[in-house]
Amino acid sequence: MTDDIRLKRLLYQSFHRGCKETDAILGKFSRRYLEKFSEAELDQYEAFINEDDWDIYAWLVGKLPFPEKHDNKVTALLRKFDFASN
Repeated sequence: MTDDIRLKRLLYQSFHRGCKETDAILGKFSRRYLEKFSEAELDQYEAFINEDDWDIYAWLVGKLPFPEKHDNKVTALLRKFDFASN
């Protein structure tokens, strides 16, 4: 798979999650950062967005503890991202 196809697929998956709240958070974040990520960071992001939507939302808003397996540079950036103003 080419990098361009992978970026387009990840961007699409970020905006079309099935949960409106997660769509908004991941969609805005991915539009801003995906093209800047290294291959390893794209791997981290892809692993994170393959989780269940409601879990992702609960982790990001602090309703559930954030899992150690996804504690990395990409998710740290995502957790600090102010999606309301971006």
